Parts: sequence; structure tokens; C-alpha cells
Amino acid sequence: MTALGYLETKLHPTFVSSQLLSRRRLLSKLDRICMVRLALVHGAAGSGKSSLLYDWVRQQDAKVGWYSLGEEDRDPHLFFPYFVRCLTQSYPGSLTRSANLLESDTPLEALFDELATSFVNELLHFRKRVVIVLDDYHLVGDVSLIHRWIDFLVKKGPPNLTVVLVTRELPNLPLAFLRAKGMLVEIRQDDLRFDEDEAAELFERVWQRSIPAHLLNLLLAKTEGWVTGLQLVSQAIEGKPEAEMKSYLESLEGKEQFIYNYLATEVFELQPERVRNFLKFTSIVDQFCPELASLLTNENAIERIQHLDSSRLFLVHLNGEGEWFRYHHLFRDFLRRRLSIDHDSQELEHLHLRAAQCF
Repeated sequence: MTALGYLETKLHPTFVSSQLLSRRRLLSKLDRICMVRLALVHGAAGSGKSSLLYDWVRQQDAKVGWYSLGEEDRDPHLFFPYFVRCLTQSYPGSLTRSANLLESDTPLEALFDELATSFVNELLHFRKRVVIVLDDYHLVGDVSLIHRWIDFLVKKGPPNLTVVLVTRELPNLPLAFLRAKGMLVEIRQDDLRFDEDEAAELFERVWQRSIPAHLLNLLLAKTEGWVTGLQLVSQAIEGKPEAEMKSYLESLEGKEQFIYNYLATEVFELQPERVRNFLKFTSIVDQFCPELASLLTNENAIERIQHLDSSRLFLVHLNGEGEWFRYHHLFRDFLRRRLSIDHDSQELEHLHLRAAQCF
């Protein structure tokens, strides 16, 4: 660690609104966390992942280690000390040998096996279930040493340890094996979508805003249960007469400035240029298969679609065979606007001609 010490705010949940809805149907699934090796909460930006985990943590009797990750934590020299610290903060005087090992001058690659053995052996002395939440795990990127550490803990960690990953992307871990063995608790994008009852409670009890049931259903259809979309739109329609609400919701698109700005900064701009182009070019059609996507983009579409799916980039499967896909309605509208901004009319005409070849 640096001479500046630890930034203690990284060891607590990042800002979670006091306007929090307890989602009982999901909390009941998370209650199995203490019986498994790994819990995985994965979904798109703004889908309520961190809020859900925060709500679960605050209802637990046991102490839970929490590590809010940022891109700076891709540095193993930051990650490993913080990882240990998130537990020693809750259990003072514990993990002393592991902490001392991290103070040595030995390179982490060379130290890995000894550190892993020490950490696991020390955890065995904890009298209670040990839960470590890694929030925004996708931000560590592809740092192999960090993924190797999590893989080791999931496979060879002590029976009293559960690792919880909150992420936009599926981690490279033996998920199929863990599912088959009943050692995985998983909350997926589809689970995170708000249903009618949850949305109604969110409006009435949490936000204390009134919306007729038929308009709430229209809003749910437009946002597909995406909670950030619900929140952004609820602010836009607050105080409007019912007729104006209806008109606004019927015409709602991802081109609305407040939705556009969120999707641009929190999702689109974080992607590499080739992914951004793939998203834009494939948004020109309402739905696509790998062959059509390849024709539109001149890319290996199967590989690119797999990336979009694992990265939770608002991709919706239209059948069980993985042959046809579409984007979330608001995200598709956003992408089409970006397409018209970033590319001239000649490029757009050429793209439409490519799409027409398949129909």
C-alpha cells in the first residue's frame, strides 16, 4: 500500500439512494448466499445491482466485507491489499500473516501461492460465514492475476467463504460447473427487471408519485423494467396531467436527452470503437441474426454478439437457440440517433442497401 494508506470509502457501498425498494423476490434468492461458494449479480448499467446487494447486506446479522472497485484496482498492488483490508476492517486482528506477506518486497506473481494458502488457512479460523462483495467487478478488466485469485477462492476456498461479484460482464469462471454442483447463486438481467408490482410500489411508496395503472404498464413496456429508465422518466412526467403523461409515454424514445446522456456516458462511450460501430450498424434493423449482422458490419458477428451478451449491453434474445436478437427499445433508439450523428447520408444509404439484401 502507498504511504497515503487506504481510501476507506472503497470499503463501503458507493452512494445508494435512501429511496430504496426492498425487492423481496430477489432477496429471497440472495438468502442462499451463505450456502454457496459464489454469488453472481450481473446486468446492464443502471439495473439496480448494487442497490440490491446493499439492501441484502444491511439485513444480515453477519459482517460482510465490501470492496467498491474502480479502474485503478486493475493494479494488483492495490487490489490485493484492499481485498484483505475489506475483511480486517470487519474483523480486527485477523489475517495478520496475509497482510504481512503483502508488505514484503516479493513480486506478487511469485508470492501468489503462499498468499493464497495463508489467506485460506486464516479464514478457516473465522467462526462465522465470511462474505466478500466485489462491486463493479467488471472494472478490473482482464488482469489475469486478479481473476486467478477469484478462481482459486471459488474452487479451493474454505467452506465458510462466499465471494459475491456484482458486475456488468460475465467473469471467466467455471460457472457451468458451479451451477451443476449447486454452488452458485445467480441474479441475471431478466431477474433485475422490475415487474408491475415492484414498479407500482416504487412509484407509490418510495418516490411518492402517482401514476395510473394503465400508464404504468405502458411505461414498463417502454423501459422493459429497466429501473434507471423508470426513474428518469418518472422525473420527466412528474406533475403532468394524465393526458400529457399518456402522450409523453406513447412517444418516449431513447432519443430523449436525459436518457440519451445516460446511455452515452454510462454505456456507449465505454466501449471500444469497433464495438460502438457494431452496435450502431446493427441497430438499423429491428432484429438481427449473426448472418445479417455480419453483412451489416463486415465483422465476425458471432464473436461480437457473444461479447455484447456477456457484457450485458442491452441485448435481448428472441429465441432459445440464440439465432435472433434485438436491442432494448430505448437503447436501439439511442443507437439510431448516434448512427445519424456519426455517419453521413451516403453511409446510411449504403447500410440500408446492405440490410435490404436480406429481405
